[in-house]
Amino acid sequence: MVKEQPPKKGPGKRTTGPRGGTTTVTEAGLLRKNLWITHEQNEGLRLLAFRTRRSEADLIRQGIDLVLALADQAEEAPAGAAGRDGADEEES
Repeated sequence: MVKEQPPKKGPGKRTTGPRGGTTTVTEAGLLRKNLWITHEQNEGLRLLAFRTRRSEADLIRQGIDLVLALADQAEEAPAGAAGRDGADEEES
């Protein structure tokens, strides 16, 4: 018989993740992720967070949003349009 766990205390609630395990979701809808970064990335992130008075997590989330936006733009660009600004067209 499996003993049922009591509800988790704290800001988040436990839900089932995509691989069947449990994950914590905050009331703001944030999920916890662990990632490995280089020493140089860590130092740059730390300094930028200090200079901008923002959290490292906030900067990481902004970086993810930027990469996702760039990927969306790349998918929406018509085939063969990369690098074309109309400057090579002849004037009539």
